[in-house]
Amino acid sequence: MKKFALGVGIVALAIFSFLYIQLYRVQSSIGAQLAQQNIAVQSVNLSLFPPALSLKNIKTTQFSVQKLEAKLNFLPLFYGNAKLHSLNLQQITLNQNTQNSANISMDLAPFSLNQLLSQKVMLNGESHVRVEFDKPIYGNKTFNFTFNKANLDFSKSKSALIQFVDASLNNQPLGYIETHADFTSPRQQMVTYIKPQCDNDCLAILKYQQIDNQSAANFSGKYFPVKRLFALLNLPEVLSGHADFNIDFTFLHSQLIQGKLNILAQNGEILGVNLLDMVSQYFPINYNGELLQNKELNTRFEQFYLQLFLQQNQLIAEKIELKTPALLGQGKGIIDLNRMECNVDINLHSTDQRYQNLTLPINFFGNCSSPQYKINFTKKFRHQLIDAIKEKLR
Repeated sequence: MKKFALGVGIVALAIFSFLYIQLYRVQSSIGAQLAQQNIAVQSVNLSLFPPALSLKNIKTTQFSVQKLEAKLNFLPLFYGNAKLHSLNLQQITLNQNTQNSANISMDLAPFSLNQLLSQKVMLNGESHVRVEFDKPIYGNKTFNFTFNKANLDFSKSKSALIQFVDASLNNQPLGYIETHADFTSPRQQMVTYIKPQCDNDCLAILKYQQIDNQSAANFSGKYFPVKRLFALLNLPEVLSGHADFNIDFTFLHSQLIQGKLNILAQNGEILGVNLLDMVSQYFPINYNGELLQNKELNTRFEQFYLQLFLQQNQLIAEKIELKTPALLGQGKGIIDLNRMECNVDINLHSTDQRYQNLTLPINFFGNCSSPQYKINFTKKFRHQLIDAIKEKLR
């Protein structure tokens, strides 16, 4: 019995020794790759139970990370092939003057640890990335990104190619994403193409550039699905259809300080509001049956134009223009990005030439997804309504 216990102990010791040798080789390989790429690290530590790699105070010319933790699969260590399945980065910043840091956690399709710092990384399988900023960006602190395949190619000295297949951001499917980046020159820049699956030839392009502590982003697109666009912009889901858009953001020390948005949505619906049913109670107009038969709480439109600018945590709608088969509207308003509350004033009038002088002023307020409303019965509106009734009775 003692010999058996001794034999088991010797085998266990041999296994542990083998695993620690494998971990030492991994540690030496990581240290060599870090030195080769001029990445400064305060310490590199490996643990066996559970298998994990930890790096502290990582610094490069492009970014710094307070701590990196990589969790490894246990069984592949026996074959000398350490495989990574989880990665956490704490307090990552792009430069010394950045005033907004982020924590990034990744649950990845297993891949070799040797690829972690290699010039080409390929991931096959469902992967999840969660980015949480210390301070909110555009009213949002947390972004969840998923994909099924990825290719990260840093083999060229002055440019990088990053590709994602079946990607989604905050539960909105984005399809194929391709990024070309150059972070080696003083004017760091990046161009990203987003090609989701849609009924037409839709495409969005994100251009980003940074000089010292200032950076700017331009996001534009054609025929892009409105619901996905609003989800990306952290806007309430109030419209459907497709949109042409052009958006400019300016950052200082990685904090958003200015934003301008121009969005033209076409052939969609205003969700949660039936303007035609609402207006028919006050306008002396006989709408045809086809227009009134749709009793759902939506409003079909031909065009919906928004011109907005960002002011702290609010979006100011300088111009709102609406065109439906039966109604035209103009207005302005405010969207509170923190509480997702809207306060919008819009003036509606009929497309019927006989009632162009009759304008119905409506104020929408409260939750943007299910707003309340009130009709502003001013003296001007009362006189317009009386005149319209008289005209109809003639």
